[in-house]
Amino acid sequence: MEHFMIRLFLAIATIMAGSADASAEPALPPPGAKIAQKNDWWSLQPILKPTVPAGEGNPIDAFILEKLVEHGLEMSPEADARTLIRRVS
Repeated sequence: MEHFMIRLFLAIATIMAGSADASAEPALPPPGAKIAQKNDWWSLQPILKPTVPAGEGNPIDAFILEKLVEHGLEMSPEADARTLIRRVS
């Protein structure tokens, strides 16, 4: 399948480049040549469950707090009920 896709890509590229002989067989890389290893792609890496940093409440808050501390920042105080209602309306 990979060689078919390469051949197709090269054929289309040859036609788009305006080659005099579009029916010519496009050159392929030699067998065994490293084109791109599928396991190099970030999207094909296994999903790992990260360890949740120590903290209270929501685990997402623990991740955010860890990054804030890393940058010398701190969380804002929790908003009161009136402010929360104003934000959603």
